[in-house]
Amino acid sequence: MITCNDGTGTGFYISAEKIVTARHVVEGCDEATITNNDGKTTTATVKYLDPVNDIATLIAVKTVADIVTLSLETLTVGSKIQIVGTPINGLVLSSGDISRIYPKEAEFSFELEVPGDFGNSGGPVFLDGKVVGLVNAKDGYGHLFGLDATAITDTINEVQVKTKTNTVTAIISNEGALAFSVLLNVLLIILSLTLFVSRRKSKENSIVINI
Repeated sequence: MITCNDGTGTGFYISAEKIVTARHVVEGCDEATITNNDGKTTTATVKYLDPVNDIATLIAVKTVADIVTLSLETLTVGSKIQIVGTPINGLVLSSGDISRIYPKEAEFSFELEVPGDFGNSGGPVFLDGKVVGLVNAKDGYGHLFGLDATAITDTINEVQVKTKTNTVTAIISNEGALAFSVLLNVLLIILSLTLFVSRRKSKENSIVINI
């Protein structure tokens, strides 16, 4: 379970420290509390909020749950799935199937025919033991909706690209500062030499005048 301010949701570990959940679960939080089914807790920093998809990544202080495996398997209507969430106190496993597939540009990837509630947001959708998506919405009729593993992978890749970009920017900034420092030192040396030559000429001129 992920607790952020007064709200709760669900998430899952994709590595020893990285957690994926729905963006709206942790939006407005810098840090969240992670609680597993045995009551063990840790804290996690919100790393990235995807501006397009309702997906977020967090970096946890420690691992308190199993690490899952993402699968990019193509989902079809009728695929038998399971979801794990925390709509009540503790994890709940529910079974159902995919009832509708949406086009890639849609807000959701699929619709689920499975019981669930708002605490399921951010929880994993399993197919044959692997995570093929996450739950991120529910309509007024009780239907759940989700985003597939491709959307999750796109978000993870976006985080990596931004991290590399920030690193390169920092390197360029440092190199720029170094170049400016070198240029400044060169200018100071030139200025010093100019002043030295100017003073020497002035002294020579003074000697000529005195003679």
